Order: sequence, then C-alpha cells, then structure tokens
Amino acid sequence: MTPLSLLVGAASVPITPPVGGRMAGYALRTEPAQSVNDDLMLRAVLFDDGDTIVVLVVCDLIYATAELTAAIREAIAAELAIPPLSIIVCTTHTHSGPAHLTGVQGTTLREAIAERAKAASRRAHAERQSVDLVLGSRIIPGISANRRTVARCPDATARILIAQAQDTGFPVATILNFACHATVLEHDWCSYSADFPGAACRDIEAAIGGVAVYLQGCAGDTNPVFTAHDWDECCRIGRILATTATQVALEGQGLARGLRTVSPTFQEEFDASALASSTLVPGTPLAVSTTRVHVGAPVALPPPDQIDRERARLAPALENPDVDTRRQAASADSELWIQQLRTDEPNLFGVVDTEAPTLELQALHLGPELSLLALPGEPFAKTDADIRRRADRHVLIAGYANQSAGYLPTRHEFPRGGYEVGCSQYPAGTAEAVVNAAVRLLDEQSGTSDPALPSE
Repeated sequence: MTPLSLLVGAASVPITPPVGGRMAGYALRTEPAQSVNDDLMLRAVLFDDGDTIVVLVVCDLIYATAELTAAIREAIAAELAIPPLSIIVCTTHTHSGPAHLTGVQGTTLREAIAERAKAASRRAHAERQSVDLVLGSRIIPGISANRRTVARCPDATARILIAQAQDTGFPVATILNFACHATVLEHDWCSYSADFPGAACRDIEAAIGGVAVYLQGCAGDTNPVFTAHDWDECCRIGRILATTATQVALEGQGLARGLRTVSPTFQEEFDASALASSTLVPGTPLAVSTTRVHVGAPVALPPPDQIDRERARLAPALENPDVDTRRQAASADSELWIQQLRTDEPNLFGVVDTEAPTLELQALHLGPELSLLALPGEPFAKTDADIRRRADRHVLIAGYANQSAGYLPTRHEFPRGGYEVGCSQYPAGTAEAVVNAAVRLLDEQSGTSDPALPSE
C-alpha cells in the first residue's frame, strides 16, 4: 500500500469589524472601539492526506461561540464539500476584539467572519503542497504566571508544529501552542488588537514566511507577565515567542535535509539527527473525531440581595492590614462581583454560550504520534497536565474552541473561590469529565484503553 502524502495549505484574512462597536473582554471597559491598532485576523490551515481533509480555523476573537462555529463550519463545508465536523474553530482569546458574537445582534458579524473563513479555506486548499511535519517544544520562562497563586510559575512550555514544504524546506504553516491569557492590553485600551498573539504571528511570518497561527492553550488560570499595558509590550512578548518558533523551524529544515557531523579521529561522517531537540512526525493518516460531555444545566447564581449582603459583610476585611485576611476577602469579593455582573447581564458581552447542556471536544489526529485536541471554554493548566499524563502520543491542546463555555476550574479550585470560580457556569467535576472524555478521544485513535483514572 502506497503511504499517504500529507498536503498542507494555509491562508490568512482580516476580520476586523468597523470601529464604534462594543468590545469584549473587560467589564470595566466603558468606551467602544475607537480605532484599529492591528488587524484582527482569521487564519486557516488545511490538512489533506488524499482521503481526508481537515481545516483548522483560528480567529483573533475572545471566544468561538457555538453560533459562530456553526456558521464557519457551514460556510467551509459547503465550499470544500467536506463534513462540518472536519472543521475546528479556535480563538486566540484577545480581550481587544468585538463583542456580540451570539444572538440576533451578532448575526452580521458572524456572517462576515464565516464568509472570510470560506475565502481563506478556499485559498488554503488551492495552495496546498506536500510537507514534512516538524514538532518541537521549548520552555519559555518569564512571560506567564499562574494568576490564582501570586507569582507561581505555570507550565511555560511552548509546543511548535511546523508544516514545511518538501521542495523548499520553508514553512507553509507554523502552529504555536502556548497557554497565556491575551491580556497585555487592559480595559482602558479601546483599539482593536490581537494583543501579543498577533505580534508573535506577525514576527514569525516576517522571519520565516508562511502563515503563523497562535493556538491558545489551557490558559484559564494563566496571565502574561508584563512591564506595561501597551503595544510595545505585546511586541516584546510576541518576539520572544516568535524567536522560539523560528528556532524550531530552522532546526526542522536541518532535520529534513539530514543533520551530519564529521569526526576527524574516525575519518567518518555521522548522522546527528538524534542531537536535535525537534523531531519529524509522520502526519498521516489523518482522522478527526468528536465527542460531547453531558454537563447538565448550568449552576444557578445566588439571589442579588444575598450577593449584596455578602459583599457588604466582606467590605471591612478588604481594608484589613493583614495580607492573608485581605487576600481571602478579595477572592471572595471578586467571586461575588462577577456573579453580580452575570446576574445583570447573563450573556456577558454577547460572547458566552449560556445554558448549554453538553460540551464539545474535538481531535485532529495527524498520524500515529500526534493529535491536536480542541477543548471548549477556558480550561486550567491542570486540565492540560492531566490529559498529557494519560496520553500516549504528542498532543497540542487548544482551549477556547468550538464553544464559549466560560471558565472550567478543576475540582480543587472551587473551595478557593475567586473570579474564575464566580465565572464558571458548571459544577465542580466538569473539568475532570472533560479530561476523561479527551483521553478517550485520544485512546480511540491509538487503539488503547484507559481505565478513566481519577485526575485528582
């Protein structure tokens, strides 16, 4: 049987809406978008092994709502004559993009983005070419931190997948998978921007060519480490990430050509490929699989008068000189504050899928060694770690995919409360159910069986 050859094409298109609209991401932001700092982009990477086509779409938006995902899938499926569930929709989670991605008010924006997705996928399909896949990982300290435990380091590993053209060695697509909230730009920033992920992609494309995609990881409890809330700082952090991706791409060119070294002692050349920190992965056959986790009805919010009483009770502790007392009170107050906001506006910014009884998980399998796993909502770093611990293959894990489910704290985070817990629609145990379902998706492709070990 002739081995399948992997073809990859990629394209990017701007999706920046007109200025003047409401922005998503910060409840404290009161002004509409007043300008465009840098274009919000939609990037499409198409994989084709001759039997199966899968399209990865990544948008510079805060969330991929279920309605937006459906619109993009419908448009691309019709354009390429492929099943809608062969399309994965992710976002970079920039907090400087548009609001109103759900409901009637978001119809025009969703339709416009879907049309741009169709155009990008059409171009990616037309320009696809035979590639080698190079996978590398690098630890990048100093640009991210666990935001729920002050100054604690999260998993700072960047995983980079390069699809490099077999004839030239140059990248067709670079996928940079890193977990960190795209929140260098703060609530007083009122200009459309892709934040540091956009800066990283721009620099990667300038350095090595092709289309660069930032695949946001499980960043629910991870924030950037910054020096200022401005575009220059986005560029600094983006350049650190871009330098890392560029290193993997250049190493990959060497792997494809064959890395060698010479020993004058033995008067012989040796294969030095094993010395590289990156590796070539097969990439075929392609497969895509989807599952849904039943989570039931979202958790009811406390009555408004109860929230008011609890916040009034906490007020003195917020001024307490004892650091631990003040922080405990602040955590409880932030949980109540966001619950109060959710009571006033259940669908925050028009970008949250409310009352969804199931959560969708999706996996793109690139041969026997590598999968790209797409998770809904905002998973925490521990969810990422739990999946990797039980997987028997390399995995790129994306959050913020296909569905806007909000924060998905792990079970042990609920007693600690705080902003993320107050944002969560679903009960303790939901994140663990997502882990078990994700591992089953990976096991089905591997032909193995995981006994659904507890993740706590």
